[in-house]
Amino acid sequence: MIYSRITKKSFSPEPNVTDYYWVCGNESNPALLFLPGYTGTHKDLLEMSEILKEEYFVLIPDLPGWGDSQPLYERLTLTNYADYLEKLLNSIALQRLIVCGHCMGATLAIELAHKYPDLVKELFLISTPYIHNTLSETMFLHLADLSEHSPRPFKSFFFLWRSRIFSVPLSLFILKFRSFRKMLKITFKTAFSQTKQDEKAVEENWISLIHFDYKKILNLNIPIYLIYGDEDLIINKKQAYKFHSLRPSVPLHFIPHAGHLPPVETPGSLANYIKSLTA
Repeated sequence: MIYSRITKKSFSPEPNVTDYYWVCGNESNPALLFLPGYTGTHKDLLEMSEILKEEYFVLIPDLPGWGDSQPLYERLTLTNYADYLEKLLNSIALQRLIVCGHCMGATLAIELAHKYPDLVKELFLISTPYIHNTLSETMFLHLADLSEHSPRPFKSFFFLWRSRIFSVPLSLFILKFRSFRKMLKITFKTAFSQTKQDEKAVEENWISLIHFDYKKILNLNIPIYLIYGDEDLIINKKQAYKFHSLRPSVPLHFIPHAGHLPPVETPGSLANYIKSLTA
């Protein structure tokens, strides 16, 4: 079947639970699973999917707790997300597919390939949030642990950095769009979407992400490609090179004119790079 436009599909991982994923392209093409970043949804990847659909059958899930999908009964950890994706892919008979992940989606891609190696053929890890042995890691670990053990009314305090008061002005520096109008549009769209986000998903995703063991990448025997924005202010080049040092034989590529969000900021350049390596 050919999906000329992105099409919404449903999936029930548990009784009385309905989650959603989106597909586009020709089912006979190589399958490509694209995993959104932290707090992201399929909407962040729509422009990318339009570019990739000619060569791939693109699958983009709203992970449980985000977008149109309901939370899991279990904690929203990367391990449980990997189990969830295994159920989803088996339900539509997909395996040995290309997996692209952005930010937390890149970390989840590592976990999926580590736990279910038969499902994954290649990994494209975009803006992987590797902050090992940094002051940020120390601070975020303390905040995550404090949040986890705090009474519910106080949990939001530990995520003030995600509030519109902070995120809007910060985005004006972090986002790298050539069009100032587009930057403002994405900034305010993200800020308003925060009011609809599930605080449980925000907290549990963050705690799981901060505690992730990136050395799992050492056990993967598949092609891996590391991709970062050339102007990423969140995960800088020093950290990108540190992560690359875990697997120095894999390619490391920087997307020109992109910050932390290449799928949104420079979707054409990112898509062309992916296509050049999987052709």
